[in-house]
Amino acid sequence: MRLWTFNHGAVYGRPPCEQAQIMNLLLLVWWLTVTLAVMSLLAMTALIIYRLHRNRRLELDAARREVLKQMAWDLMDRPDRLVELKSMIRPDDRRLLLQLFAELLQKIRGKYAERFVSLMRLLGLVEECLEGLEERSWATRAEACTVLGAFNDANVRAALYGALEDPVMEVRVEAARSLVRLGAVHSVTRLIRHLTPTEGTPSLAVMDLFRNLGRQAMRDWLALLESDAPVPAKLIAIDALGHSGDLQAVPPLLQYYDHPSQTVRVTTLQSLGLLRDPRALAAVLLAMTDHDWEVRAQAAMAAGDIGAKESIPLLERLLEDDSWWVRYRAAEALYRIGDQGIFALNDAAVRPHPLAAEIAWDVLREKGAAA
Repeated sequence: MRLWTFNHGAVYGRPPCEQAQIMNLLLLVWWLTVTLAVMSLLAMTALIIYRLHRNRRLELDAARREVLKQMAWDLMDRPDRLVELKSMIRPDDRRLLLQLFAELLQKIRGKYAERFVSLMRLLGLVEECLEGLEERSWATRAEACTVLGAFNDANVRAALYGALEDPVMEVRVEAARSLVRLGAVHSVTRLIRHLTPTEGTPSLAVMDLFRNLGRQAMRDWLALLESDAPVPAKLIAIDALGHSGDLQAVPPLLQYYDHPSQTVRVTTLQSLGLLRDPRALAAVLLAMTDHDWEVRAQAAMAAGDIGAKESIPLLERLLEDDSWWVRYRAAEALYRIGDQGIFALNDAAVRPHPLAAEIAWDVLREKGAAA
C-alpha cells in the first residue's frame, strides 16, 4: 500500500496519458524484477542439484574404483580367476578401468607392470584406448594416449603418431610422451614440429619430454642448432643438450651465449652450468656483465656450477647488483666455489656497501656458515 502511495504521488498532477505510461513502465520494471528473481532461484536450484548429483557420482566412482583395483591385484596374483572376475565387470566400468590403469602404470614396475599390461590386453582395453582417440572429449583422448604408452604394438605406435595431429596440445604431448616411453621416436624434427609454438617459449611439459630422449637424440640436437629452425625449437635443443650430460655439446652451445634472445641466453647458460665444463668459463664471465638481470643471475649460477675460482672477482661485484636475484645467485655461487668463495662472502658481510653486506650475511646464515 505504501509502494502504491509512492507511485501515485510520483505521477500525481500529470496528464492522464502520461500517468498511464509511467504506471505501465513501473509495472514492467516490477515484472522484470520478479522474473529475474525467479530465474536466479531456478538457476541456483539447478546448480545445487547438479553439485549433489556430481558429488554422489564421484563417491560412487571412488568406491567402484577401489573394488576394481582390488580385482586387478587379485588377477595379477591369481590369473586363473580371469573368467570369474571378468564376468563381474560392468559395461560402465570401462571408463574407470582406463583411469585406474593410467594411474597405476605410473607407480608399478617390473613383473607387476608386465602382468598389468597383460591383464589390460586380456580385458580388451587396448582396443578401448584406440577407440578413445576418436572421442570428442580431449581429456579422454589424452588419457587414451597415456595408457597406450604401455603397449609396444605396431598399430598402437601408428595411432600415437596419428594423435600428434590432434588439435589440442595436451593430447599431442601425451602422444609424444608415450612414443618416447616406447622408444618409438623416429623423427625428433617431427615431434618438435607438432609440439613447438612458432613463437614464445615451449611449455615445461614439452621441454621435459625432450629431455627424456637422452643421448640417443644428440645428432638431432646438434643438427638443429646448426639449422635455421625457429627460436622455440632451438630452445628445446639447447635445454636437452644441457640435460644430456654429453660434453660434446659444449662447443655448439657456446655459439648461443650472446644470442639476441634473452631466453636463449638464459637457457644456454643453464645448460652450460649443468655440463660443468671449464671451457664455458669465458662465456659465463662475459654473461655476468649482460644488460639483462635474468642473464646475469643465470651466469652467476653457472659460475657456481663450474666452481672456477677465476669467477670470484666478478661474483663479488655482482653482490652489489641492483637486482636482488643477481645478488642472491652470486652469493650462492661464491659459497659453492668453496673456501675462497666463502672467504669472499665473509669479507663482503663487513663491506661498507649495504646491499653486498646484507646478501652475503643472509646466505652465510642460510648455509649455517655465519661467523
